[in-house]
Amino acid sequence: MRGWIDDAVRYGNEAGVDPKQVLAVVFNEGGDRADTQLEQIGSGYWDAIREILNPIREATSPTDMGMSLSA
Repeated sequence: MRGWIDDAVRYGNEAGVDPKQVLAVVFNEGGDRADTQLEQIGSGYWDAIREILNPIREATSPTDMGMSLSA
């Protein structure tokens, strides 16, 4: 956990963003966003769509960024 905090401070300072915001985004990216069984089923489809579309976004992005912090 300490490494994540150190990275959040580093990247937040480099980008001029509050490191707490960076860490919040990281936690949200890795969190389970499904509260119900139906949402769990739907989130699988959403993640699959993101994986399919990510190469398109990477190819057309001027900064070569994916759809999430981890891509």
